[in-house]
Amino acid sequence: MSRLFSLKKLVFAAVAVAGLSFAAGSANAGGYGYGGYGYNNFYLKKVVTYNYDYVTDYQYITKYDHCGVPYQVSVPYTRTVSIPVVNYVKVYY
Repeated sequence: MSRLFSLKKLVFAAVAVAGLSFAAGSANAGGYGYGGYGYNNFYLKKVVTYNYDYVTDYQYITKYDHCGVPYQVSVPYTRTVSIPVVNYVKVYY
């Protein structure tokens, strides 16, 4: 005759009870049932901000001296470059 309570059944029952209690505790911590935010109560909104950076470039131009002899001069100039930064923000509703 088989035993009603075997060691395997007892261990399985203990693991199942521990798993169910952990799942119930984590569901309450997430805000379910207490008026908090649930699983699908938010959406991600795309927010784009811009960082600005200064880039220095050089332009070579031709100048002439008093005798009419051409020579090249490098003229530095800076320009502003905008870099888009994309963030996603949770918006609760």
